[in-house]
Amino acid sequence: MLHDRRRRVAWAAAVAGALLWATAAGAGEDAAASAGAPDTPPVLLRDSLLLTPVDAAGSGVAPEVDVRLTVDRRGRVTRVEVLSIKPSSGYDDAFRQAVEETLRGWRYAPAWRNGEAVESTLRWTIQFQKKAGLPPSGTSDLGPMFESGSNLEQIFTLPFEQQAKYLKHLASLAEPLLDASHRHRADSARFVVISDAPEAGTTETLARNLEAVFNLLDQTFQLDLPPYPDHYKLVVYVYWKSASLSALVSQVGAAEWANGFYAAPGFLAFHLETDDVDDLLGLMVHEVVHAYMDRYLDRPGFRPPPWLSEGFASYFGKSEIHKGHLVLGSVREGRYVLDQRLRGAYRRKTQTGWTLDDVRRAVRKGEVATPADLLAMNRTTFYGEDISIHYALSWLLVHFLRHGEPGWSDKQFPTLLLYLTEGYPVAAALETVYGLSPQDLNQPFQEYVRTF
Repeated sequence: MLHDRRRRVAWAAAVAGALLWATAAGAGEDAAASAGAPDTPPVLLRDSLLLTPVDAAGSGVAPEVDVRLTVDRRGRVTRVEVLSIKPSSGYDDAFRQAVEETLRGWRYAPAWRNGEAVESTLRWTIQFQKKAGLPPSGTSDLGPMFESGSNLEQIFTLPFEQQAKYLKHLASLAEPLLDASHRHRADSARFVVISDAPEAGTTETLARNLEAVFNLLDQTFQLDLPPYPDHYKLVVYVYWKSASLSALVSQVGAAEWANGFYAAPGFLAFHLETDDVDDLLGLMVHEVVHAYMDRYLDRPGFRPPPWLSEGFASYFGKSEIHKGHLVLGSVREGRYVLDQRLRGAYRRKTQTGWTLDDVRRAVRKGEVATPADLLAMNRTTFYGEDISIHYALSWLLVHFLRHGEPGWSDKQFPTLLLYLTEGYPVAAALETVYGLSPQDLNQPFQEYVRTF
């Protein structure tokens, strides 16, 4: 099982410590012990998430804290010094306590000098995030979850108890739209699936499929550290009729054309009124990947760039499903279907197949954004009038970054994904992991798409 988001920094350090070291220690003058700079700096192995104190919620206070750590020869943090808190406020003691208690639990591989482990010091500035005030105990004032992008960013900075209240609110909106005479529920390790499909076994089947997607993601980003438990399960409502989903969409503010959606902190909804089961399964996988990224990969308070968020979800959602398993790197271009009028089976392209044809033609003609343009695109432009082509390009760019060269899928791509979900600049992450600038991607990406 993949670890809680509190393991993200440990993963970054273990895979490519140079980038983490440059960020954490490069700004301070005390990056080494007094006896001289180490040959190898300390590398973070185990951490716990540094949270904004609950007492400061709603205060608008988000200070920068200058901190210095002493790491001994065994990699233990033996001293945490809070050197300054700017701007100072009445919450200084709460922020100081949060820093000292959290960082004392971190564990490092020690610094080395002349072949021996040595004591070292690290110094950097921590920027706390503003935490929204806790809503009243009721749910009537929560409002639409899709009202603005800031909602998603704020939800995951709240205490887990408050996140659960948001989730309960969404379920309270979804529940009355079910056909109660056919209500079924299935619980799995990480999901609660509720549906009004006539077949009683639908919820169990869906729960197994959703768990399978999470397990595949676990395997893709497996670490050798003990996992933290999930604080609540993801809730999934699957309606038999599209009208039920449409009624829910109108309440939460999701895209009106959606056949399904994901809402933070862990709510998914779909409908089963479709003739194209392949595209429905692809949509479910796509949205489940969004939920997975929010829960395990994304840094709280940070939204990944749209090309990464949508491209990574599309990479999974557009993969071929073979004998109940996703085949990563494959493309779900078409399938055989039976048609009574034709008295036989014929090959029909899925939406993925049509999209791939369109983007190939557009790339050949130079009618689409380059990778460098796509990487720099803001949310307004990405989700604008060319949203379909931007989705397709993002999907293909993620495919290229994972499969463009041998070995990229095992090392480079997982490392890049982590850096970007942590908020590192795209250009810096690409240079560090691939040795390429965004502009360097243009030609090899175009060649990759033409032969894809």
